[in-house]
Amino acid sequence: DAVELYKAHKPDYVFLDIMMPDFDGLYAIEKIFEYDQDAKIIVVTADISSGTKEKISKTKVSGVLFKPYEMDNIMELLDNLSKNYVVSSSTKNWILKKSNIFPN
Repeated sequence: DAVELYKAHKPDYVFLDIMMPDFDGLYAIEKIFEYDQDAKIIVVTADISSGTKEKISKTKVSGVLFKPYEMDNIMELLDNLSKNYVVSSSTKNWILKKSNIFPN
């Protein structure tokens, strides 16, 4: 269970898929933020539908990583998050925004 793992380990960053076996990732995001408002959550998803983007944008996740991705993308995302950017990717192209995780 993602929430219980977060509570047990309190990681610096959490990579969380929206599609999960028992609950969706949005439920886990909500519960983790209830436990720790400062959690750094990065959503990992292959779902680029407008409905999913809207749901994610209503959360306060730190970043979004769209599948497929490369290890370099993860490293770049973590580097940018360490600089307090909110980060989004469109497969290979990173777009850094301070206030909006989904570029127009």
